[in-house]
Amino acid sequence: MKKSVLNRHILVILVLISAVTASVSGQDSEDYLEIRKVTGKINFDGFCDEPPWDDLATIPMTMFKPNHGSQPTERSDIFVTFDDEFLYIGARLSYQNGSTIRATTKKRDGAEGGSDNFGILLDTFNDNENALCFETNPSGLRSDFTIGNDAQVPLGMMSWNRSWDTFWEVKPNIIDNVLHVEFRIPLTSLRFQVTDGNVIMGMSIWRQISSKQEWNNFPNISNEFGNFGVWKPSQAHKIILKVMTFIKYLTAIIILI
Repeated sequence: MKKSVLNRHILVILVLISAVTASVSGQDSEDYLEIRKVTGKINFDGFCDEPPWDDLATIPMTMFKPNHGSQPTERSDIFVTFDDEFLYIGARLSYQNGSTIRATTKKRDGAEGGSDNFGILLDTFNDNENALCFETNPSGLRSDFTIGNDAQVPLGMMSWNRSWDTFWEVKPNIIDNVLHVEFRIPLTSLRFQVTDGNVIMGMSIWRQISSKQEWNNFPNISNEFGNFGVWKPSQAHKIILKVMTFIKYLTAIIILI
């Protein structure tokens, strides 16, 4: 009798393992960028120099303007990762001449074109229509806003809600000719769905170099939408966060059995 019960449990586990594996494999077959969970401790100090950052792949940037599709004129080492509490965005933004780094304001939600702005858009529900945005400049300004209606024109700024504020932190530092930036966004400040231990989102990242009137972004978004294209959730790249590891998933299954 005990052997029969054990066999049934083993069979259930194998079936569930197969289902989980199939689900994850199916998602990975899409053109998703996997955002890896951090394997070490990030010291949130505004210096993007801890070993965990260099263990991550950099986010490739492309010039949006003035020469769409060209290589950026400045190097940008940008990383995205997460742990059980936070989503982290780290950046080392290089300048050939550090004296050209510009920040005109530190006022909350005061981002404007005269500063060197750096930000991220997250289509957290992967609906290609709505998104949460977080932006800063070298002074450590915090600008957060939502986007709806896929930033449709002629609605224009009506698609933005700049009165939306949430809990998150940012710290910048300038070392020689490099602007270091660290974002720390609580996962509780984001709205998303977990399916089979994974979260699928859309993500866009932008960097503005004011002295050159240059915009670089990820992914390489078409300029057919004008400047609004950078903030269209439908143009964001799909990312996947594996928030529940396979071992944890299997442990949960065994406990339930």
